[in-house]
Amino acid sequence: DDDIDIAMYRDDYDRFLEIAPTELGEEFFVQTWENDRNYPRYITKVRVSGTCYLEASFRGIDMHHGVFVDIFPLDNISKSNGPLVHLRGLAIRVLRMLKTIKVVKPEIESVSGAKARLRQLAKLIIRPFTSMLSDGFLGHSLDHLHTMTNGKGGELTTCFSSGYEWRKEVVPNEVYGNGVPLMFEGEVFNAPAQWDLLLRRIYGDYMTPPPEEERVSGHAILKLHLGKYESELMRRVLDEGQRIAK
Repeated sequence: DDDIDIAMYRDDYDRFLEIAPTELGEEFFVQTWENDRNYPRYITKVRVSGTCYLEASFRGIDMHHGVFVDIFPLDNISKSNGPLVHLRGLAIRVLRMLKTIKVVKPEIESVSGAKARLRQLAKLIIRPFTSMLSDGFLGHSLDHLHTMTNGKGGELTTCFSSGYEWRKEVVPNEVYGNGVPLMFEGEVFNAPAQWDLLLRRIYGDYMTPPPEEERVSGHAILKLHLGKYESELMRRVLDEGQRIAK
């Protein structure tokens, strides 16, 4: 992995969405399904205004494309198995897919392989019907499905909106706990209390990197500019280069 993500318990997440747009000011844009109608994700992104970080998966979408950090909501469930929770996870996945198909036009030419082309063709067939689903319906349905067992004594935490399979992220509440300080890229951040257990749950043996030829970023970038922050970044890069040279 090559970046930092932020996860918040649902109560903190909701509170953040209430106050962040005012507290962060115009320098940042708190992007959600509610305030950027073409944004196809359920999670929140805090983007830097006046910058551009255009990902291949979001090309052609009329939305805010600034440099960002992802914020994921954490919700409670009472058990990780059984038909109801699996149906819930499936419904969330389908609604997310429909939202994506609604705003992202599938490009058959851009994929290779018969199965991939069939999937893209199926999305093209489905796309006209998604116009009948309002953004409010999709968003509020996802809200309900994510939060329906919060506050009901659930002893497990998961992230239904993760890009990974939600079942991989089901852990006892104490795994996140109140967090512990952890160093990353020279800075200290608040990490899950049992971060090693969580990483192994998601990635397996995360301390053994894959072969170099198999290492890929999860963010294919088509365009990047940092606006007024470009010169500051270059200054820091040069300073770090001089420090290493010494």
